[in-house]
Amino acid sequence: MVSYALLFNIEHLSGSIYLNAAIFGLFRYSMNLTAGLIDYAVPRAGRKTIHNGAITFILVMLGAGFISRVLQLDDASVLRVTTLAAAAMCSQLYMINAVVTSELFPTAIRNLAASFVQIASRTGAVLAPHLFYLAVVWPPLPFLVMLLLLLGDITAFTTLIPETKNSPMADHMPARSWGRGKKRAAVAEGKQGSMRTDISPSSAKLTEEC
Repeated sequence: MVSYALLFNIEHLSGSIYLNAAIFGLFRYSMNLTAGLIDYAVPRAGRKTIHNGAITFILVMLGAGFISRVLQLDDASVLRVTTLAAAAMCSQLYMINAVVTSELFPTAIRNLAASFVQIASRTGAVLAPHLFYLAVVWPPLPFLVMLLLLLGDITAFTTLIPETKNSPMADHMPARSWGRGKKRAAVAEGKQGSMRTDISPSSAKLTEEC
């Protein structure tokens, strides 16, 4: 949502829209190469490192734009640089979300999980063009909303999503361990234990006879 909101607002930035698009593309391409190089050359730099680093950069850029609007500096060059840089860095979030989805979910539901992520992404794309209309209420409000969304993103990703780099990809769904499934598993385990205790005396008897 943040990425599309910034892109749809690019026509309101100072300077030529074509030059801004060229700067945006070059910066985005360079960030993609840098992230790929870090992932390949630094084994300890996992998915969370790149994701949190990208969001931290975007937070700094949008924070500068927010402060500029609050203080009514109206510096066109600051808004231009911060908006283009933040929008370009959002590509890393798309990449990490796709990679983590493939690595986190087992094969049986991997396509379903990817579809759900795409639905959530398209929902944000629908809402994004309307985000900067909040400036009618208060000029810095669009930046404040984007900052809050990114803070929620980095908090949820850090606390809820495990690190998936260099971890084995699951092929099967995990065993059900809650509700009735847990009781059934306990009952099945108890039956197997009783069968083992029933078999062991007979096997001992056969051994003695032999």
